[in-house]
Amino acid sequence: FDLSVLDGAGTISFTGHYHIELKEAEGGTALGLRLHISETTAEALPYIAGIETGWRQVLDNLTQAVNAAMRA
Repeated sequence: FDLSVLDGAGTISFTGHYHIELKEAEGGTALGLRLHISETTAEALPYIAGIETGWRQVLDNLTQAVNAAMRA
């Protein structure tokens, strides 16, 4: 999927092109996530720098939620 982030003026700050892949893995499913950034501005660099941290937090929370649901 593609996701464009707008700045305060409503113009595109950067666009992320995400590729998500699910594969069968031992004991479950492996999730792969790749990102290609385009249409970026210099002002977007601090936000782009935080993308990996943000996705790690999201995926860690997803892992916890799935594990909790499997234990229930």
